[in-house]
Amino acid sequence: MESVEAVELFSENSARYRYRVPVSVIRELQYEGSRYSAEFNVGGWFWRFHIQERAAEGQRFLALHLQSCTPGIVSVHFKLTAVCMRDPLQSRSKTFNCTFKKARSAWGLHQFIEIEQLLHPENGFVYTVQETGTRCIDFEATLQVDSGGGSGRAPPVRSATRSVTPTRSVMGPGILGINGGRISPHRGHSVRSVGGRGSGASVGLNSRMFYSPGRVGAGALVPMERSVDQPGAGVGVGLPGGFYNDPNGGPMVTLDSASTIKGGGRGHGSTTVRAPLTYPFEHLEVLCDMSFDVQGVRVKAHRCVIGARMQPLLPEQMLPLQAGCIVAIAVPLDVFTTFLRYVYTEEYPESGVLPPESLLDLYLLAAACEFYDLSAVCIRYVRPLLTPENILPIVLTRYNAADEVLTSLYLHVLLDNYDVLIQDRQFEEIPGHLFRRLSLILYRKETVPNAPIPSMKNTLGKQLAWLAESGEYSDYEWVVGPHQYAVHAHRYILACRSVLFSQAMNPRSPGPLPSFATNEFDFSLRSWQKLLLGMYRRHLDTERDFSAEDIAAIFKMQQVLVMDGQLKREADEALTHTNALRLLIYAVKHQIPELHERAVNCLVSNFSAMVRNDPQAWELISELPQAAVVSLFRTVTEHQPL
Repeated sequence: MESVEAVELFSENSARYRYRVPVSVIRELQYEGSRYSAEFNVGGWFWRFHIQERAAEGQRFLALHLQSCTPGIVSVHFKLTAVCMRDPLQSRSKTFNCTFKKARSAWGLHQFIEIEQLLHPENGFVYTVQETGTRCIDFEATLQVDSGGGSGRAPPVRSATRSVTPTRSVMGPGILGINGGRISPHRGHSVRSVGGRGSGASVGLNSRMFYSPGRVGAGALVPMERSVDQPGAGVGVGLPGGFYNDPNGGPMVTLDSASTIKGGGRGHGSTTVRAPLTYPFEHLEVLCDMSFDVQGVRVKAHRCVIGARMQPLLPEQMLPLQAGCIVAIAVPLDVFTTFLRYVYTEEYPESGVLPPESLLDLYLLAAACEFYDLSAVCIRYVRPLLTPENILPIVLTRYNAADEVLTSLYLHVLLDNYDVLIQDRQFEEIPGHLFRRLSLILYRKETVPNAPIPSMKNTLGKQLAWLAESGEYSDYEWVVGPHQYAVHAHRYILACRSVLFSQAMNPRSPGPLPSFATNEFDFSLRSWQKLLLGMYRRHLDTERDFSAEDIAAIFKMQQVLVMDGQLKREADEALTHTNALRLLIYAVKHQIPELHERAVNCLVSNFSAMVRNDPQAWELISELPQAAVVSLFRTVTEHQPL
């Protein structure tokens, strides 16, 4: 039976919904015409999937659209996907940035995918629902609704879905935000300005781009669930101390209570597993495939990292980034190199290194990309540097009415130094909007706004995970296992995570790579993808669908690839009495001596209880080769108490 369900609710204005459609419904489209899903709510607007069969040049295509069901005008970034269940990297996706001008208006593609390709069992789109035995196909829609939409905005609706008899439709994961700012018409070079009077609007807090793991098109949304990749509470500018309420329910603290933010990295006591990449690039500079033009200086970079981390700052006409592209960006060189270091490593600048103007420019870059921890650091560093001598020139060149954080900061400094500043001729040049707010505060008609910076959202680990899952900007086809699975990866990131790959990428003395297609590497494609995801994040999500085979793959590849040991430590912790026997089977099959020893030691200490309580124990033991069974029982016998 058809169904629409929420997969991820990222915020009030962004979510991912899945539309399950039986294969029989797809086959009947040629007779029934259009079909629509039940309606669902995102951002106070109702939406539904629309599917239809279309013919072109003798081929049958599935048309897939997102349709607005609410009167009014709204801008939306969204992605439609036909989900490949066998290999998510083979899913068919398309990203859109559209304005829906009225109810029943729809955007999508008439020729989204060939129906024959969609229904062919070997392509992996069709799967069987175990509970009912029905063969189905999933479509997903990931959408980011512009909260500052146009006229005719509908009031927010609390329910996530509206009870409507399913009529028919489909959507796909991935979301885009509003990429603010003016784009240069030049082809190949496109300039983004930061700093200068009023220029903050192009990359300020209102020009946000969201990302999505699984996104194949340009730009999407990253889930904001609290995970090991998400640092602690956000930081705000306002009255000293205390907590403030986030409209979305998350905690936010004032700047003065953010005592854990320090230069050079995370605060002390943080449990976050960071995922820094090699920067400076050293011998991996040979893998750079793009560059920035910053004040006439070429700064090399890697498309995969920049595409995942800096998309809100990139010109839309250049996306996805092409090999060899040059992006011009109008910021001071010291600001950009500091920002680029953070993009690659999540390292903060040291206190006292950058002048206040550079810190404010760095803040704008960070806010545009939703690197809120870096934004908070910039505000914390710049606050004591704003003085009666420099505040007026800074306000005149860097005021942006849309940025409440900076507005709050400027108002505090102007009020603290009002008696001195009122005598300065430049005081008369304060922008009218800011001057009005200052006057209202002085007349006690208004208070200084509290403008909290949200909690950290876009972490390096999350955005690298999106690269691993989507295969976007992949430049390396890693052929693994005797079944010749092709894992789409990125040479630079592999080289950052593995000594073996790093040596292989060294142009001065390249080291050989072994064949990964032998039987000892006969892991499932799922485990290979889990391994790649773990390598990119430097972290294993052991609480979500993590199997004994995944642990074995990490033990095996740790000794082959020579990684930094973080994944190995986490895999070590995941080895328990409940999975030790399965791990022994994998250790024997894949020739992993260390895991073999660890598994046997774990089994020996718990063997009697295991065979007594686990009904599958003897069946699993029978899967071991005879020599391994004999060795296991000999070890168990030797360690039995006399």
